[in-house]
Amino acid sequence: MDIEQLNLDFEGDLTAIETVEKIVCHHPAHTTWDARDIHEFHRDERGWDGAGYNYFVTKDGRVQEMRGRNVGAHTAGWNDRTLGVCFQGNFNEEEVTEAQIEAGGWLIAKLLEEEGLSIDDIVGHNDLTETSCPGENFPLEAMRASAEEYVNEGGESEMLDRAIVINSYADFPVAELLANRLEAPIYTRTVAQRIQVAEEIFVVGGSEEDLEGDNFTVLSGDNRFETAARVSEYLSS
Repeated sequence: MDIEQLNLDFEGDLTAIETVEKIVCHHPAHTTWDARDIHEFHRDERGWDGAGYNYFVTKDGRVQEMRGRNVGAHTAGWNDRTLGVCFQGNFNEEEVTEAQIEAGGWLIAKLLEEEGLSIDDIVGHNDLTETSCPGENFPLEAMRASAEEYVNEGGESEMLDRAIVINSYADFPVAELLANRLEAPIYTRTVAQRIQVAEEIFVVGGSEEDLEGDNFTVLSGDNRFETAARVSEYLSS
């Protein structure tokens, strides 16, 4: 995956951030605006130097640089010590796409590594100030899990005892219940196919097809509700 350079035309010079403390997730609260729409709105309507966010993730999973590692205009009181990642869409009305969660996780993991931060340093705009951003449908925990996958992907030195594999981030909420009970991490199928994750794997949603090995417990139904019922039954046993 790469970061696209948009070479946006800012008014005046940007100021490099000295120290980054948090990665802040945002949405523009508009269903179709792309990075250039946001840039023009912030520059021409709000009178800022240009787009206030540092990075942008499109609905189809492209990662784009806006301000880069420069002081932004996205979270009042925090702009000189945070990086703002904006996800295309209005998440009070729609859902984050699978492609955005994968690409966002990749980007945020990259930023965490570069800045020496941890998964706990991934926050929503509304964690730092009073706002509805990044929207009531924004899956912050799923985004953290996606980032954690990429953080762990290259450095897993020991086989875990247990892990949970989800077919889709739509299955994340019910998988999280199981993860809390088993004290086990959650991986997507894509990552699980690339690395050896655990001695015992619980598959939530989909099936064990294409995952090698005979160490699976499949907790999946024909739809999300049946899958939730299977997990609930397992937890009650």
